[in-house]
Amino acid sequence: MTNYASSSHIFQRTLLATTVATCVITALPAFAQSRIEGDMQSVPQTPVTKPFDMAPEVGDVVQPATPAAPEMIVPETIHDVPVATENTQPWRRYIVPSDHLSLTGEQYQRSWNIRLTAQEASAPARLNLGYQSAILVAPENSYFTVSLNNIEILRQAVRSSDQVSEIMVDVPKDILKTGANTLTIRAQQRHRTDCSIESTYELWTNIDPAKTYLVFDLPAGNQAQSNKGFVSNQDISAIGVNAKGGTHFNIIAPGSGKGDNGASLLDLSQALAIISGMPNQSFSVDEFISPATLHRDGAHSGELTVLVGTHNELVTVFDALQIPQDEDDLKSLRFLSNAQTGEQFLLVSGETWREVEQNIAELVTMTEQPANTLRHSLQTQNWNLPDAQLLRNATVLSFAELGIQTQQFSGRRLRNAFTFGVPADFYANAYGSATVLLDAAYSAEVLPGSRIDIYVNDNIATTIPITSSGGGVMKQLPINVAMRNFHPGLNTVTIEAVLLTDADKTCAPGTSSSDMPRFALFDSSKFKMPAFGRIGQTPNLAATAGMAYPYNFSTDALQLYANLNDYNVLSASATVMGNLAKAAGRPLHIDHVHPEDGLKTGNTVFVGAITNLPDRVLAQTGINPKAKGIWSDDDIGKPEQANSNYTLSQWQEQLQSGWSGRLQNFYAAIRETFNISDGLRLFPGEDTLFIPSKSVTLLAAQGSSPSGAGAWTVVTAPDTVMLRNGMESLAQHNNWTKIDGRISTYNIEQQALETIAVQNMQFLATQPMSFTNLRLVATNWFSSNALSYVLVLLGALGLMGLSTSVMLSRFGRRDDEK
Repeated sequence: MTNYASSSHIFQRTLLATTVATCVITALPAFAQSRIEGDMQSVPQTPVTKPFDMAPEVGDVVQPATPAAPEMIVPETIHDVPVATENTQPWRRYIVPSDHLSLTGEQYQRSWNIRLTAQEASAPARLNLGYQSAILVAPENSYFTVSLNNIEILRQAVRSSDQVSEIMVDVPKDILKTGANTLTIRAQQRHRTDCSIESTYELWTNIDPAKTYLVFDLPAGNQAQSNKGFVSNQDISAIGVNAKGGTHFNIIAPGSGKGDNGASLLDLSQALAIISGMPNQSFSVDEFISPATLHRDGAHSGELTVLVGTHNELVTVFDALQIPQDEDDLKSLRFLSNAQTGEQFLLVSGETWREVEQNIAELVTMTEQPANTLRHSLQTQNWNLPDAQLLRNATVLSFAELGIQTQQFSGRRLRNAFTFGVPADFYANAYGSATVLLDAAYSAEVLPGSRIDIYVNDNIATTIPITSSGGGVMKQLPINVAMRNFHPGLNTVTIEAVLLTDADKTCAPGTSSSDMPRFALFDSSKFKMPAFGRIGQTPNLAATAGMAYPYNFSTDALQLYANLNDYNVLSASATVMGNLAKAAGRPLHIDHVHPEDGLKTGNTVFVGAITNLPDRVLAQTGINPKAKGIWSDDDIGKPEQANSNYTLSQWQEQLQSGWSGRLQNFYAAIRETFNISDGLRLFPGEDTLFIPSKSVTLLAAQGSSPSGAGAWTVVTAPDTVMLRNGMESLAQHNNWTKIDGRISTYNIEQQALETIAVQNMQFLATQPMSFTNLRLVATNWFSSNALSYVLVLLGALGLMGLSTSVMLSRFGRRDDEK
């Protein structure tokens, strides 16, 4: 028994040793391959552009012979707060200029600028990126890349569908520079199981703004080094964005309630807004430091605290912020920082408020431009490159000039977008077309039924079907886009190619995506904007939000009617004026009108709770004064009970008697029966007074001024707290660019913005009188009021017939004459 047991034990040990040796030998090649592939993934790779010759498309991944090893995702707890050394301390700068960034579809690309200080550009840096993808994205042939200044620093397979994963990579030395740095994100995504067009809408990778940032190893306690000289544009423009993609200025001004000091703070807010140039800017003005303003953990990206006032007024503020009080060093315009936390403060101080105002004026001078300066572009580089060119007349731009490169595509739905601007006095919303001259090609596998869609400002504008088979080349194919799709300010045109193939209909399981290009879009394509009518219109909130019209056209001061002693109203006014200045490209000179001074007839902006605004102002801007009691919780102006005892004039108004009433009723019936557009009308309709519902948080309205030479604009809310919070939300880029019509309402809970179109407008001349412009303006007006054109045409034909008859009666000869 002993020998048997011993033999059995020896056999088991031998078997175990053999098994372990086999596993080690088997694992060694895989481990080596994994190490090699991991090293290769860390090396930046630049996609190579390939011609339209059925080779793999730009950015497509060629399947490797050996499957790539899964990438290691560093746990969030390891690098959520980078470890500081004895001499350095990490400084985090967020880089996504919006509250969300979604890489959608099969192919995606977006670029924007990140501005850095000299200290940041020279410091060691790392990029941290957090992302989560749809579960339907195939990781084996889906990836995204991140480039800084055209150098790829990250290439990541898309493989995080169950949670947000984070990646941290070192930024190579000498890539970053002081000032603007271009960041580009590209993505290619393929569906796991489906090959239909509909499946491409299920492909997305969301970049988390709160977990996407650059980390700089700066000297300890010195993230924002004190600047002993005057403030420059470079210092403020590097404010950046916060974890939500916003930019916020905290203005602390203990003496703002004295005299007209509040108006000076509005000049300051305009200068800060122009210099920073960020898309989602908001301002808060407070008398004292609030707990939210105190950052005990150090400086925060995307936020800047501005200290405004005399030294005596700021003593308590300096104590709360732990700033040394060297009186000789504090009376100026400069940056200060807390030596312990590194938090940065912009100081605007002086011996008296007169000196404070002089320092504010010095900052404003950095941004001033003459009122008649022609801008050639809209500054969008901090959230979208390139800057949008401003098209004032007939223009032809190639796609290369618009930022679209030649692309070859092997997927199912290709999207490309470009931006441009139109001036505030754009008047061509009822006639004419811009043209996309398309240079493209499609392969033989693309089937009839495929199409090219054109979207303008996220609305479908036109569709061009592909009807022929066997492939084809489009050489300057004209695609018309109606001008009614454009509005003053920034416009976005998206070109989408939807491609059908037999291979996608089959979609055999287990087959990899083909790398053979189906479609090519060339940068020689063009966008052609025709000549259009130019005349100012009021009301026109789109022109105000997009180009600060009509206030940017006037050399006179803009009157502001607001109670600037209320810090909620002052904060809302600062956000309003900051966004108007950024839209205008220059600060607007403000003439503060006190409520007790009475109303004036020129260009005026009214900011306040609706109960504090005069009834005349509300009625002039299309708001029913009864809204004071219906919209707000105030008892003033409660709505009266319904009265069934109508007067004769009220009965006439209700029934619209008389020939004009019958004509209006007949026209309304025809429109409803035949679904006729508003353009088929005799004259513009009348705007009715508006009462907002309880769900509305904030309201912006506009009407012509009583003099008819300008515009009154109202920004109001049920109370001043809602006014401050609602204006901060409305100032976000996605909301601000949607403001339109004569009234725009915003619901902060649903984040929904609704507009009421203009029925009747007034015109203001903005261009020297010329026959060409008058013809274009008249063409648009008659196109908007088609029945008037018909009557004018009939009248002209009648006059021609009458004149012909008169001439023949006097100079002709009758048949019965001998």
